[in-house]
Amino acid sequence: MAGDMENMVAFQFLEYMDDESLTRYEAFLGIKKDPDKRLEDRKAYINALFIGSGKLSAGKIAALINQFPGCACETVILDGSVLHVGIGINKNVDSGIRNGIYNLIREKIPAHIDVDVTFDNSMSGMLYLGVVLEQADIMEIRQK
Repeated sequence: MAGDMENMVAFQFLEYMDDESLTRYEAFLGIKKDPDKRLEDRKAYINALFIGSGKLSAGKIAALINQFPGCACETVILDGSVLHVGIGINKNVDSGIRNGIYNLIREKIPAHIDVDVTFDNSMSGMLYLGVVLEQADIMEIRQK
């Protein structure tokens, strides 16, 4: 009984909600449950939904994006009537999360501003280059 009471209190906070509590909360907010999304991704979407009430700034857009695991906002630039947003992601971020981020940004900005969202998936590793030298009068190496 004590455990149930602790869960009842904990489930009042988004961070501690289980699937059943989160499903009820999504229904209350009018969000359709996506059974393909992980629990953490669904919580991140709701957290991001609450960011940006009032005047929207580059900082709020970055905070919205950074709520999603595996995503980091790199640039937010307003160029005329186009908002350019650059997001660095890791390979585990699926297209559902990408669409969710785009839709959240689209909902929060004024209708007369277009949105250009770029997802950059960076990779790291070693690059080995083999070179064979031959006798020549002039040798020129250029980077393309």
